[in-house]
Amino acid sequence: MTIKTKLLSVALGLAVVMPSFTAVANPTAGVLSECMACHTVSEPSEMTLGERMNRIGPSLYYAGNKFKQAWLEKWLQNPTRLYPAGVFFGQYVEVTDEGDFVFEEDLVSHPKLNEQQAKETTAALFTLKAKSGLAAETSPGEIKNVSRRMGEMNFRKFKACASCHQDVVGEGGVSGPELYTAFERLQLTYLISYMKNPVAWEPKSLMPNQHLKQKDIEKLVGYLKTIAEEAQ
Repeated sequence: MTIKTKLLSVALGLAVVMPSFTAVANPTAGVLSECMACHTVSEPSEMTLGERMNRIGPSLYYAGNKFKQAWLEKWLQNPTRLYPAGVFFGQYVEVTDEGDFVFEEDLVSHPKLNEQQAKETTAALFTLKAKSGLAAETSPGEIKNVSRRMGEMNFRKFKACASCHQDVVGEGGVSGPELYTAFERLQLTYLISYMKNPVAWEPKSLMPNQHLKQKDIEKLVGYLKTIAEEAQ
Protein backbone atom coordinates (compact mmCIF):
# COMPACT_ATOMS: atom_id res chain seq x y z
CA MET A 1 0.00 0.00 0.00
CA THR A 2 1.41 3.42 -0.94
CA ILE A 3 1.82 6.34 1.46
CA LYS A 4 -0.85 8.23 -0.44
CA THR A 5 -3.30 5.35 -0.17
CA LYS A 6 -2.65 4.98 3.55
CA LEU A 7 -3.28 8.62 4.23
CA LEU A 8 -6.37 8.68 2.01
CA SER A 9 -7.75 5.80 4.05
CA VAL A 10 -7.06 7.68 7.27
CA ALA A 11 -8.68 10.83 5.91
CA LEU A 12 -11.84 9.00 4.84
CA GLY A 13 -12.10 7.09 8.08
CA LEU A 14 -11.76 10.23 10.18
CA ALA A 15 -13.54 12.70 7.95
CA VAL A 16 -16.26 13.28 10.50
CA VAL A 17 -13.80 14.85 12.93
CA MET A 18 -11.69 16.91 10.52
CA PRO A 19 -11.85 20.65 11.27
CA SER A 20 -13.30 23.10 8.79
CA PHE A 21 -11.98 26.66 8.59
CA THR A 22 -10.65 29.25 6.18
CA ALA A 23 -6.86 29.07 5.77
CA VAL A 24 -4.23 31.22 4.12
CA ALA A 25 -3.14 29.83 0.74
CA ASN A 26 -0.09 27.59 1.01
CA PRO A 27 2.37 27.46 -1.92
CA THR A 28 3.75 24.06 -0.85
CA ALA A 29 0.34 22.39 -0.81
CA GLY A 30 1.30 20.09 -3.71
CA VAL A 31 4.15 18.43 -1.85
CA LEU A 32 2.30 18.48 1.45
CA SER A 33 -1.10 17.39 0.14
CA GLU A 34 -0.78 14.02 1.86
CA CYS A 35 0.08 15.70 5.18
CA MET A 36 -3.12 17.74 4.93
CA ALA A 37 -5.22 14.66 5.67
CA CYS A 38 -4.21 15.01 9.32
CA HIS A 39 -2.34 18.30 9.73
CA THR A 40 -2.95 22.02 9.29
CA VAL A 41 -0.24 23.27 6.93
CA SER A 42 -1.63 26.76 6.37
CA GLU A 43 -2.21 29.25 9.16
CA PRO A 44 -5.95 29.30 9.91
CA SER A 45 -7.71 32.64 10.06
CA GLU A 46 -9.39 31.31 13.20
CA MET A 47 -10.00 28.03 14.97
CA THR A 48 -12.66 27.08 17.48
CA LEU A 49 -11.85 24.99 20.52
CA GLY A 50 -13.95 22.19 19.06
CA GLU A 51 -11.86 22.19 15.88
CA ARG A 52 -8.69 22.19 17.96
CA MET A 53 -9.88 19.19 19.97
CA ASN A 54 -10.77 17.23 16.84
CA ARG A 55 -7.43 17.59 15.10
CA ILE A 56 -5.62 14.36 14.24
CA GLY A 57 -2.10 15.78 13.96
CA PRO A 58 -0.41 18.93 15.30
CA SER A 59 -0.22 22.18 13.34
CA LEU A 60 2.60 22.33 10.80
CA TYR A 61 2.20 25.87 9.48
CA TYR A 62 5.20 27.00 11.54
CA ALA A 63 7.19 23.77 11.15
CA GLY A 64 10.18 25.66 9.76
CA ASN A 65 10.44 27.56 13.04
CA LYS A 66 9.72 24.54 15.24
CA PHE A 67 11.64 21.41 14.28
CA LYS A 68 15.30 20.67 13.76
CA GLN A 69 15.68 19.76 10.12
CA ALA A 70 17.99 16.75 10.50
CA TRP A 71 15.77 15.28 13.19
CA LEU A 72 12.59 15.71 11.16
CA GLU A 73 14.03 14.08 8.06
CA LYS A 74 15.20 11.11 10.12
CA TRP A 75 11.95 10.84 12.10
CA LEU A 76 9.76 10.76 8.99
CA GLN A 77 11.58 7.60 7.90
CA ASN A 78 10.98 5.89 11.24
CA PRO A 79 8.26 7.78 13.14
CA THR A 80 7.64 7.22 16.83
CA ARG A 81 4.61 8.41 18.79
CA LEU A 82 5.24 11.89 20.18
CA TYR A 83 1.77 12.28 21.71
CA PRO A 84 1.15 9.23 23.94
CA ALA A 85 -2.61 9.75 23.81
CA GLY A 86 -3.02 11.62 20.54
CA VAL A 87 -3.03 15.36 19.85
CA PHE A 88 -6.20 15.68 21.93
CA PHE A 89 -6.00 13.12 24.71
CA GLY A 90 -9.68 13.33 25.70
CA GLN A 91 -10.75 11.12 22.82
CA TYR A 92 -8.43 8.24 23.64
CA VAL A 93 -8.04 8.20 27.43
CA GLU A 94 -10.08 6.67 30.23
CA VAL A 95 -9.30 7.89 33.74
CA THR A 96 -9.15 5.01 36.22
CA ASP A 97 -8.12 4.58 39.85
CA GLU A 98 -4.89 3.00 38.60
CA GLY A 99 -4.14 5.92 36.30
CA ASP A 100 -4.93 7.06 32.78
CA PHE A 101 -5.62 4.22 30.34
CA VAL A 102 -4.82 5.03 26.69
CA PHE A 103 -6.74 3.25 23.93
CA GLU A 104 -3.63 2.89 21.78
CA GLU A 105 -5.38 0.71 19.20
CA ASP A 106 -7.56 3.70 18.27
CA LEU A 107 -4.65 6.07 17.70
CA VAL A 108 -3.56 6.90 14.16
CA SER A 109 0.04 5.94 13.43
CA HIS A 110 2.18 8.14 11.21
CA PRO A 111 3.21 6.39 7.98
CA LYS A 112 6.86 5.78 7.21
CA LEU A 113 8.38 7.69 4.31
CA ASN A 114 11.30 6.53 2.25
CA GLU A 115 14.48 8.61 2.20
CA GLN A 116 13.54 10.65 -0.87
CA GLN A 117 10.01 11.32 0.37
CA ALA A 118 11.40 12.38 3.76
CA LYS A 119 13.85 14.81 2.14
CA GLU A 120 11.18 16.37 -0.06
CA THR A 121 8.63 16.61 2.73
CA THR A 122 11.13 18.12 5.15
CA ALA A 123 12.24 20.69 2.58
CA ALA A 124 8.61 21.66 2.00
CA LEU A 125 7.85 21.88 5.72
CA PHE A 126 10.83 24.15 6.24
CA THR A 127 9.28 26.73 3.92
CA LEU A 128 6.46 27.11 6.46
CA LYS A 129 7.72 29.99 8.58
CA ALA A 130 4.67 31.38 10.37
CA LYS A 131 5.44 32.96 13.74
CA SER A 132 8.93 33.99 12.62
CA GLY A 133 8.60 37.15 14.69
CA LEU A 134 8.26 35.10 17.87
CA ALA A 135 11.37 33.12 17.02
CA ALA A 136 13.35 36.22 16.08
CA GLU A 137 12.62 38.00 19.35
CA THR A 138 13.72 35.01 21.44
CA SER A 139 17.27 34.99 22.76
CA PRO A 140 18.18 31.47 23.92
CA GLY A 141 21.35 32.50 25.67
CA GLU A 142 23.58 29.70 26.96
CA ILE A 143 21.69 26.60 27.98
CA LYS A 144 23.61 24.63 30.60
CA ASN A 145 23.05 21.06 31.63
CA VAL A 146 21.08 20.59 34.84
CA SER A 147 21.77 17.77 37.27
CA ARG A 148 19.47 14.82 36.70
CA ARG A 149 18.18 14.75 40.27
CA MET A 150 17.51 18.47 40.63
CA GLY A 151 16.14 18.79 37.11
CA GLU A 152 13.76 15.90 37.62
CA MET A 153 12.50 17.35 40.89
CA ASN A 154 11.95 20.74 39.28
CA PHE A 155 10.19 19.22 36.24
CA ARG A 156 7.98 16.80 38.14
CA LYS A 157 7.32 18.47 41.49
CA PHE A 158 8.00 22.20 41.47
CA LYS A 159 6.74 23.01 37.95
CA ALA A 160 4.33 20.04 37.69
CA CYS A 161 5.25 19.45 34.04
CA ALA A 162 4.89 15.70 34.58
CA SER A 163 1.15 16.07 35.05
CA CYS A 164 0.90 16.44 31.27
CA HIS A 165 4.28 15.36 29.85
CA GLN A 166 6.67 12.43 30.07
CA ASP A 167 10.35 13.03 30.74
CA VAL A 168 11.01 9.29 30.78
CA VAL A 169 9.33 6.69 28.57
CA GLY A 170 6.09 5.66 30.28
CA GLU A 171 6.50 8.04 33.23
CA GLY A 172 4.36 11.16 33.47
CA GLY A 173 1.20 12.53 31.93
CA VAL A 174 -0.25 11.75 28.51
CA SER A 175 -2.18 14.91 27.69
CA GLY A 176 0.86 16.59 26.10
CA PRO A 177 3.71 15.42 23.87
CA GLU A 178 6.59 13.50 25.40
CA LEU A 179 9.54 15.72 26.23
CA TYR A 180 12.42 13.27 26.57
CA THR A 181 13.28 13.93 22.90
CA ALA A 182 12.27 17.60 22.93
CA PHE A 183 15.79 19.03 23.00
CA GLU A 184 16.77 16.80 20.11
CA ARG A 185 13.78 17.57 17.90
CA LEU A 186 12.86 21.21 18.61
CA GLN A 187 14.64 24.43 17.73
CA LEU A 188 15.85 26.19 20.85
CA THR A 189 14.15 29.49 20.04
CA TYR A 190 10.82 27.71 19.60
CA LEU A 191 11.20 25.66 22.77
CA ILE A 192 11.92 28.72 24.90
CA SER A 193 9.34 30.94 23.25
CA TYR A 194 6.60 28.31 23.51
CA MET A 195 7.29 27.75 27.19
CA LYS A 196 7.10 31.47 27.73
CA ASN A 197 3.79 31.96 25.95
CA PRO A 198 2.20 28.88 24.33
CA VAL A 199 -0.92 30.73 23.19
CA ALA A 200 1.21 33.08 21.08
CA TRP A 201 2.09 30.05 18.94
CA GLU A 202 -1.21 28.18 19.23
CA PRO A 203 -4.25 30.35 20.03
CA LYS A 204 -6.14 27.28 21.26
CA SER A 205 -3.18 25.64 22.99
CA LEU A 206 -4.11 23.37 25.86
CA MET A 207 -0.86 24.23 27.65
CA PRO A 208 -1.33 26.86 30.36
CA ASN A 209 0.85 29.94 30.50
CA GLN A 210 2.66 29.63 33.82
CA HIS A 211 4.30 33.05 33.34
CA LEU A 212 7.72 31.51 33.85
CA LYS A 213 10.74 33.73 34.24
CA GLN A 214 13.59 33.38 31.76
CA LYS A 215 15.82 31.68 34.34
CA ASP A 216 13.08 29.14 35.13
CA ILE A 217 12.65 28.34 31.44
CA GLU A 218 16.41 27.93 31.00
CA LYS A 219 16.51 25.47 33.91
CA LEU A 220 13.73 23.39 32.36
CA VAL A 221 15.40 23.45 28.95
CA GLY A 222 18.71 22.56 30.61
CA TYR A 223 17.04 19.49 32.08
CA LEU A 224 15.65 18.51 28.67
CA LYS A 225 19.18 18.89 27.31
CA THR A 226 20.53 16.64 30.04
CA ILE A 227 18.04 13.81 29.50
CA ALA A 228 18.42 14.04 25.70
CA GLU A 229 22.18 13.65 25.94
CA GLU A 230 21.84 10.77 28.39
CA ALA A 231 19.70 8.92 25.86
CA GLN A 232 22.33 9.12 23.11
